[in-house]
Amino acid sequence: MVVGSLSVVIYTIIGRNPDEVDSLTKKVDSLQTSNDLLVKQKDELEKMVITLQENMIDKISVLGASFIDNLIERKNK
Repeated sequence: MVVGSLSVVIYTIIGRNPDEVDSLTKKVDSLQTSNDLLVKQKDELEKMVITLQENMIDKISVLGASFIDNLIERKNK
C-alpha cells in the first residue's frame, strides 16, 4: 500500500502520470515491433531485387551472345 502510494507521489512530483508512462511504453513497444517487421520486409525486397537483377543480367548475356553469334554467322556466309 505504501509502495503504491509512493510511486504515485513520485510521479506527481516529476510531473508524470503512471498511466501515461504505461501507455507510452506500450506505444514504443508497438512501434519497435512495427519497425522490426518493416526492416524484415525491406530485407526480403532487397533480396528479391538482387535476384531479379541477376536473372536479367543472365538473360541479357544470353541474348547478347546469341546476337553476336548471328552476326558472325551472317558475316561468314
